[in-house]
Amino acid sequence: MAHDKANPVTTRSTAVTVLAVINFVLGGLRLVLSALMLYLAVVLLFGGSELAGQKDSSGWGPLLHLMGVFMLVAGIILLVLAIAFILISILLFVAGVGLLRRRPSSRVLTLVLGGLGGALSLLYLNQLVGVLFSETPTLQGVVISLVGLLVHGGYCALVFSVLLNRRIAAEFARGGPPPSRWVEREDQYSDS
Repeated sequence: MAHDKANPVTTRSTAVTVLAVINFVLGGLRLVLSALMLYLAVVLLFGGSELAGQKDSSGWGPLLHLMGVFMLVAGIILLVLAIAFILISILLFVAGVGLLRRRPSSRVLTLVLGGLGGALSLLYLNQLVGVLFSETPTLQGVVISLVGLLVHGGYCALVFSVLLNRRIAAEFARGGPPPSRWVEREDQYSDS
C-alpha cells in the first residue's frame, strides 16, 4: 500500500506522550509532597497555638509565646505553599491529559509550567552556588539544590525542546492527528 505524499498518514509523536507521562509523575510526586506539607502545617498550627496561648510562671513564658508565634507563622506559610503545590499538581495532571489529546491549550499550559520550572531551576542554581561558596557547605544543601536544579531544569529543557519543535507543534493544530487505529486511509474507500 503506497502512501500519497500530498496526504500522508499522520502519526502521533512519542515525545509528547512521554512528556504527558512525565507531567503525571511530577504531578503525583508534588501531590504526595503537598500532603506531607499539609500534615506538617497542621502540626505546626496546633502546636503553635498551644504554645502561644500557654501561661507559664517559670520565666519561660515570653520565650514559649514567641516560639508559638513562630510556629504559627511557619504553619501558615507551609499551608499556603501546600495549597499552591496542590494547584500546580492539578495543572500538571490537566496538562498531561491535554497533551495526550493534543489540545492546543494544554500545549500552552505545559509551556507555562516549563517556564515556571526554568525559573525554579534558576533559584535552585542560586541556592547551590550559595551553599557551595558558604563557609561550611553541607552535603544536604548541595544534594537538595542539585536535585531541584536537575528536575526543574530538565523538565524546562524537555518541555521547550519538544513542544517548540515545528513537527510536534503541528500535531496540536485543531486537536492533532487521531490515534493510528482511527486513521482513515483513502484507498480503503476507493472504487477500484
